Amino acid sequence: MPWNIFGREEFSKELQDYVNPQNMYFNENTQQVIEATITGTLFELPAGAVEVAAGGGYRKETLNESSDALGLARKNNGFNGAPGALIYINAPAIKGDLELFEGFGEAQIPLLSDLPFIDSLEANVAARYTDYSTSGGVTTWKAGLVWVPFDGLRIRAARSKDIRAANLVELFNPASTGFGAVLDPVKAGQSVSIVPITSGNPELDPEEAETSTIGFVWNPSFFPQFTATVDYFNIDIEGAISTITSQRTLDLCTASAQPQYASYATYCSRILRDNNNDPNGNLLTIRLPYSNLATLANSGLDVELGYTEDLPVFGIDGRFSLRAFATYVYENSSATPGIPAITVDSAAAVGQMQGLITASYVFDDWSLGLSSHFVGPGRFDPTLIVASTGAPRRYKGDLAESQWWTDLSVKKSFGDWEVFGSVLNIFDKDPPLFPFTNTSSGFGTSNTYDTHGRRYQIGARIQM
Repeated sequence: MPWNIFGREEFSKELQDYVNPQNMYFNENTQQVIEATITGTLFELPAGAVEVAAGGGYRKETLNESSDALGLARKNNGFNGAPGALIYINAPAIKGDLELFEGFGEAQIPLLSDLPFIDSLEANVAARYTDYSTSGGVTTWKAGLVWVPFDGLRIRAARSKDIRAANLVELFNPASTGFGAVLDPVKAGQSVSIVPITSGNPELDPEEAETSTIGFVWNPSFFPQFTATVDYFNIDIEGAISTITSQRTLDLCTASAQPQYASYATYCSRILRDNNNDPNGNLLTIRLPYSNLATLANSGLDVELGYTEDLPVFGIDGRFSLRAFATYVYENSSATPGIPAITVDSAAAVGQMQGLITASYVFDDWSLGLSSHFVGPGRFDPTLIVASTGAPRRYKGDLAESQWWTDLSVKKSFGDWEVFGSVLNIFDKDPPLFPFTNTSSGFGTSNTYDTHGRRYQIGARIQM
């Protein structure tokens, strides 16, 4: 019987099952892989041997998710026709597979050696052809050079075309409904409630990226304890797999009436109104499938510095190591269709510059470690924009200052086993408080700062 919230009857198991039904979900992922590779020397050049590798492979991935009878509820959702009458309790089944065949080849080619300012110069070239069952064939490649002008310095550069194929969820995720609201231009901009429908898209193409890197590794002969690595990277992605909001879909369809935006008419097919989709009818649903619709650009600098030295202490031989890592992001922008087309650069977000410094000392059976994490200053959410202009929307106090926190660890070995302990976030450093935004609020973020405060760990490991 239904639960009378104004009554005094006992909250029985039957009522519990009615109010909060517990159903089961089943998930099965399988992968079958066959791959063969051959390697060897193709021929000799004056500068050395040409080494090659070639091969091919086959892979099949299968996803099968389902629910028990309660989850499917023996009914169909009225909006998307999928099994499961309720919106959140019922989970429609997911079933799909992806097959691919590929062949690849790679060659390491020594071009020059033993010349003034050219201790060695090598080229690396590679190509791969992949045929996906869902989207057809695509060719990727890479070409690079490694130049050693003299002992201790290596300069490297590479250019490549890369892809990321859609995963099984992006391809086959069944239609699922939710709740939403949009400003409907047919109703003079009035806010109306709708049922958005998200889904996978089996016609997705792979994302394509062009990647360029250049950098160097320096390990000077006069200071062999020191190593420096610096790399610049630039990545441009076309056809990134993403979704857009219900409001953006509606705006693009409306704009398609203007000749300059006629290409956006395809978004109108995702909108359903009542009265047989009467253009002036009430909004019912807006479909939001995954699509190849975004462009992404990412560039930055990676730096790694290292110093290692034998350093006895109190007559006991030990080894001291100091390493520093840092990444600085120049650009991290994305662009999706819009009126006007909107490009958002989130490079200035919290974490535009991040770093880690580690120091360790190993002597006898002891190992001591100290690590300090750094997050540079930045805006809490630079993706917040003014929709009409694409300009950043700023809030008072939306900038975060730089921050450090430090961890300490100790380890002692006893033959085949060891004990260890650590103090994380020694100084109990709190992350900054975030102002309210449309994406986050509250006390820091777990993927950028340490949000747990000071804590202790102790344990033992035994090698069997």
